[in-house]
Amino acid sequence: MPEQSNTKSDHGKGTLTTARGINNHGDIVGAYSIGGPRHAMLLKKGKFIPLAPTTILGTIYSEATNINDHGDIVGQMIDDNGFAHGFLLSDGVLTILGVARQNEAARATDATAWVRSAVVVLIVR
Repeated sequence: MPEQSNTKSDHGKGTLTTARGINNHGDIVGAYSIGGPRHAMLLKKGKFIPLAPTTILGTIYSEATNINDHGDIVGQMIDDNGFAHGFLLSDGVLTILGVARQNEAARATDATAWVRSAVVVLIVR
């Protein structure tokens, strides 16, 4: 069995932190909340890093779901109009994926599908 280790990372006043993806370098992505909406985050070498907090990812809701060994991150977010989208954060550039839908079930399906598509892009890079 491989050796395992635990690292605690503290981002202060966070009330809920979840991990959704990890790459071969041990970088972990997920989301955190500080008494409000959840926002995408990265744990890199034990350091807590909010993802693009001055963009749409820092407003309503965002969650990172996967990261590749190049550091490209995909996830899902809700825009200012309440529509769900997938996103890709690569080399500091945020790309919003998908077409907004008015139906809530369609929005969730679209975000999931776009995130899955982005993950395929990440794997073949």
